Amino acid sequence: MRAARCTDRLTGIEGRTREGGRPGVTARLGGVEQRLGSVEHELHPHPGGSLREAVDRAHARTRQLTDTT
Repeated sequence: MRAARCTDRLTGIEGRTREGGRPGVTARLGGVEQRLGSVEHELHPHPGGSLREAVDRAHARTRQLTDTT
């Protein structure tokens, strides 16, 4: 019974259970990797308006304002 549960958790359970099914570990990790890629994309500067570039611009403006006063 324990081996079957472990296999079900790794491979996923189709919609035949009360819970309506559950994705396996590999499917869930694929989603995590996709979301992590989106976060990493925003943290590194690239042409455009990344979050990292917005923070850098705000920091530069704040430094410029404090240096002139």
